[in-house]
Amino acid sequence: MLEPIRAVAFDLDGTLMNSLADLAASTNAVLAAHGLPVHPLPAYNQMVGNGVRVLIERALGDRAAPELTDRLLQEFIGIYDRDCLNLSRPYDGMPEAAAAMKEQGVRLAVITNKPDPQANKIVTHFYGDLFDGIYGLSEGRKAKPDPALTLAALANLGVPTREAVFVGDSNVDIRTAKAAGLRSVGVLWGFRSRRELEEAGADVLVSHPQELAELVRRGL
Repeated sequence: MLEPIRAVAFDLDGTLMNSLADLAASTNAVLAAHGLPVHPLPAYNQMVGNGVRVLIERALGDRAAPELTDRLLQEFIGIYDRDCLNLSRPYDGMPEAAAAMKEQGVRLAVITNKPDPQANKIVTHFYGDLFDGIYGLSEGRKAKPDPALTLAALANLGVPTREAVFVGDSNVDIRTAKAAGLRSVGVLWGFRSRRELEEAGADVLVSHPQELAELVRRGL
């Protein structure tokens, strides 16, 4: 028997939003300002997903000493907050799919390792009030795949884990789902590969947002 789905927790970057170009541009701007090597856009597919501090560390590579990382991180946050809406766009069909789920009475939340101010700025700009909760990183919050933020979000929505799914594009998201006791859906339009999602143990893979909306309607 298919289990009903009353809540969907979404990753942000690579799931709801194609935000790679803005993340890459902001990181490269900080690197260039310090005379450090910059990276081509495709390289950032493997750098993002674990929070902006890890992004800066990965971009610095062997140069990632704590003091330099701290300095570049603060500069990055300022640049990214200014520029995070420049090139980022929702994936085709994703706003419509989210709206369809909302119309079905499904509660929607965003759980992301992006800083909380930028997460709220981006989601509200492109998705309006479709989401019942937007949860980014802030002081005292642990990054995914730690399940605490996901569990807190579901508690705020009043939905038990057995009636919720986690949707994301990376092994971080699938590991988050497993740690929280949620069913997991891997999306194939994001930054990471089918193989990564399969190896992480995603329960279902979907190739288009409309397929996701139909899955949620039917149950999983």
